[in-house]
Amino acid sequence: ITIALVDDETPVINLTATQPRILEGSTGSKATLRIARVGATNNAVTVNLGYAGTAGLGVDFDGPATATIAAGALNGTFNLTAINDKSLEGTEQTTVTLQSGAGYAVGTTNSANVMVIDDEITPGTVLFSDAFGSWDGYNLWIANYPSSDSGYEYLFDYSTYGIPEAPN
Repeated sequence: ITIALVDDETPVINLTATQPRILEGSTGSKATLRIARVGATNNAVTVNLGYAGTAGLGVDFDGPATATIAAGALNGTFNLTAINDKSLEGTEQTTVTLQSGAGYAVGTTNSANVMVIDDEITPGTVLFSDAFGSWDGYNLWIANYPSSDSGYEYLFDYSTYGIPEAPN
């Protein structure tokens, strides 16, 4: 005699981030999230996802609206990828949340945070600035001569060597 036990309870879905960081501007960088179910595994389950936070879907990162756990499987994964937007924003965060839907119940671990790490560099502190192509400030410079045959020239036109005006 063979007896088959069939679990007929609605599966409960939980969410975790297995790789919670995306590096903007880095090819192949992705955040990986795992959806796990407890309960019936007879059918595939498609889970609805929501996003909220300082990082915006379609602006700072791309991610799916749904994720699927295949029939017979306990887990499924999906990825978020960064959008290299060329804007200096600093590190931003999105919270991925399981949304309600048909054929499953949302578990207690229903959200995960993902950081989108910006690749633009913040401007540094300017320690000194002077327009070498003008007379402003020339009298503040002190010239130290290493020998009697050295010299300097103020107001030199660097464009004669193809060098653009500072700060370029």
